[in-house]
Amino acid sequence: MSIMLSMVSRRLERLCDNGGEQSVDIHIAGSIATGTGGGTMLDILAQLQSYLSNQPWRTTIYVHAFTTAADVGDKNTGRFYINQYAALKEYNAFNRSDYKPWDIKNPPHAKRLSIKPVNASAEDTNHYDLKQTYKSLFLVTDSTSEGKRVSLPEQVNGTAELLFQLSVRQLGNLPNEIRQALSNEDNPETTDEGFTGPRSMKNGAYGVHRITIPETKIRQRLISSLGLQFTLQILHNNWVKSFVDDPTTAFNAKSFVADLVKNLEVSKGDLWLDKAVGKTKFSEETSFAAYQQDWRLKLEEIEKNTKTADSYQEMQQWVTVFNREAELYWNEGFRPLGDQGGVERYFGFHGSPIQLDKRSNSVRKHIEALLVDGLESGLENYTTHNLPDIVENLIERVEDEAANFAKRSAGYEKMAIAAQKKRVTIKEEIRRIGKIGYKIGGAALRLFAQYQEESVVFYSNRTYERASKYGAAFSLELLDSLRLLRKDVGQFKRNITNLRDNFVTDLNLENEKKSGIEDWINWDEINESIQQYFVTNKPLLETNSNAIWDQLKELRGDRKSFDSYNRLMVIDEKTSVVRGEFPSAIRKESLQYSHTFHADVVENNPTFKPFFGRNIVKELYEQYGEVTKQLENVVKRWIDASSPMVAFDAGQPRPSVPKPGPRKRRMMLLPTCQDVPKSFQDALKACIEGSLSNNDGKILVKTIPEERCPNEISALTVAFFFPLRQAAVVSALKVHYDRALMSNEGRFVSYQCHSESARFSDLLLPSRSEEMEIRLPSILAACALGYLQVPDDLDKQLYFGTREDKFSPIENRIDTGIKFTLKQKELAARIGDQYDEMDISVELAILYTDYHEQFLRDCGSKVEALLNSIEVVPEHIDAAELKLKNYSKWVFLLAKRNEEDERYGKFKDAIYDAINRVLPELKEKL
Repeated sequence: MSIMLSMVSRRLERLCDNGGEQSVDIHIAGSIATGTGGGTMLDILAQLQSYLSNQPWRTTIYVHAFTTAADVGDKNTGRFYINQYAALKEYNAFNRSDYKPWDIKNPPHAKRLSIKPVNASAEDTNHYDLKQTYKSLFLVTDSTSEGKRVSLPEQVNGTAELLFQLSVRQLGNLPNEIRQALSNEDNPETTDEGFTGPRSMKNGAYGVHRITIPETKIRQRLISSLGLQFTLQILHNNWVKSFVDDPTTAFNAKSFVADLVKNLEVSKGDLWLDKAVGKTKFSEETSFAAYQQDWRLKLEEIEKNTKTADSYQEMQQWVTVFNREAELYWNEGFRPLGDQGGVERYFGFHGSPIQLDKRSNSVRKHIEALLVDGLESGLENYTTHNLPDIVENLIERVEDEAANFAKRSAGYEKMAIAAQKKRVTIKEEIRRIGKIGYKIGGAALRLFAQYQEESVVFYSNRTYERASKYGAAFSLELLDSLRLLRKDVGQFKRNITNLRDNFVTDLNLENEKKSGIEDWINWDEINESIQQYFVTNKPLLETNSNAIWDQLKELRGDRKSFDSYNRLMVIDEKTSVVRGEFPSAIRKESLQYSHTFHADVVENNPTFKPFFGRNIVKELYEQYGEVTKQLENVVKRWIDASSPMVAFDAGQPRPSVPKPGPRKRRMMLLPTCQDVPKSFQDALKACIEGSLSNNDGKILVKTIPEERCPNEISALTVAFFFPLRQAAVVSALKVHYDRALMSNEGRFVSYQCHSESARFSDLLLPSRSEEMEIRLPSILAACALGYLQVPDDLDKQLYFGTREDKFSPIENRIDTGIKFTLKQKELAARIGDQYDEMDISVELAILYTDYHEQFLRDCGSKVEALLNSIEVVPEHIDAAELKLKNYSKWVFLLAKRNEEDERYGKFKDAIYDAINRVLPELKEKL
């Protein structure tokens, strides 16, 4: 509650920041059809008024209560209907200052909010927590005064439309006739009995019907068309006079991946690091040669250096030196990382779990970045539709390579063994060369060259064997990353596909017919124009696309990933609607660009009829030419559509006032148009004013300057000045309310939210017995306070009133309609004699025997007015409370100690109410 009050305060301060006295209208709208929460809005209203009573602003509060008696099936919790009626009783009592809500801001200290009485004089200077209640209570129901059904969304739209017209369209410049109807300001009688009755007449209902050239919906349709074109472009990028929802037939994912595999760095050479150059490799490794080339170059170098020692004895050590240098390179020189190299060290480093994970993520990011770049740039074949196939083919290719690596490892080992055997044979042949053969034949050089060649095979295959194991391990790690990429790409495609469907749904939806709003437009014309001038203009579509991508790139930031885009989209599982910043960016940029797009089409296409800036009166003139019978029928339909959203019960008694309601006032807002002859505008105004019969009253036509709002005509009907019983929904709810009371012997169950409502005046006119029962607690309290003046002699009239002492005349006299009789006196005496001379009050005996049947009907209401008008000292109230407690004992004796006696039950409940409600309220006034 404090948060709500703080928000209202800040809003009022912003509205009133210019200083001086400010007047503000506050509208509180909500449903009272909420079971035990039906009174929440009244609590909010009371707290708001309590807050505003201490503020400088002049505020007027209006309440819009959504109410229904329709069959809601299993949604009826047992309190759905009765609490609506109970809440309406409390609203009525609150407006008459009879119901004082609890101050819910200060639990657990129970305190009621005091309310300035409705009949308080101008000289009343007492402090009240609430200086006012509400100006009008508007009922919003599921049926109009013309019997048309109104759905809940239509009810909400109708209320929103009224507030829109009051706050936006009229800018506060509402004609007095309508303003006074909404506020009941021109009705001096405030109740159905003039000025002092219990049932308020400050009730109303309304209906609004707006006829509009729906520029917002046209703009939205254009935005959806542009958004669909962008979505189709990134989904298929297939242009056939416009971007169409069909993939190109020429795409082959397998060939595409095969052509791209080197750029993606997932070729065989990339996977097992035979190729050391690439964006996904270490920069310090870019100078490394391929494995076999590396060994050939190194071993040729060793061979050359070894042969420089060319004596026979040194020749015998060539193989030994060669092998030593080759093994040294294997162990320490191969592809050095930092200060040291070596095959085992190289693959040991790259094959560690950390490096495998790091490199696989690097390759995945590289692949994803290339795909994202292609998609964002609109490159051929880089479409959302193709992406899953591209990634799937990549996965299949890597899976094949991983399997091949596993198979080849053993083959490389066998080839290394075979090469080693040849090296051993060649070494033995070199050893057998004699000195003469060495000098003459050159056999040593030839054999040593063969040894070097076989060493290349030997070391290369040993390296391949290690590289194959690494390649298999890395491929498996990469596959995990690519499968995650496949998931992200698949989700991206689902998002874009759903987004496409959203735009298609937006465009294929029937033109919404909201209650209170009627589109005056030829949608076929709009749709044809969009197809002809907008979605076929590729240069302008691409400009819009580039603007959207710029915004989307900004949203994704530095991460070129599909996940960064997926995070900007969320699919509603129930509706399949894609929400988030991604679709919002498409709509936002399309909205901004639609202005430029529309202006360009208008400038370059003289036959194009602009979508925006049309005048509805001109549209009527172009369609009808003059005020025809057909146009007259259209105007009557508009007025009927503005019927108040309340059905009235003609069977209820009309109020006892000179001009009983419900009264109706109507208004239609009509824009001017300089392009239409004045004769047509005058004829249209006359048509509107003459469209009602004499029994329906008249309608006010107010012209609106063309520059303010040329595209709308609005009809408003206000029904006002009627008691709630005249609304059909109230008498229907009363049936449920009475049924609940009867089923629980007139009492609400303990958890009933609106248990207090039972003590307030009924909304429907009560029968004599009902009214006598309602007033009984106040009558008993007055008796306990000594206000029932019993005469000394029999057959004298009984009055309520006050005396200064027993010898003074009666003041504030209220006639009961009966006389003091011997029967009444003897009843009290007989009970006293029967029960040990118990002194039973004669006043109680009089009430018990004659109140319900003999007392005047208006006696109780006058007694209540007496209690509210006089001040009672605390001692008298305390004494009255003790006397009432005695009444609860004596009434049992009067009932002859029969607990089942119906009259005893009524008096017992009334005494309890007098002690716990009437007397505490008297104390509060002190």
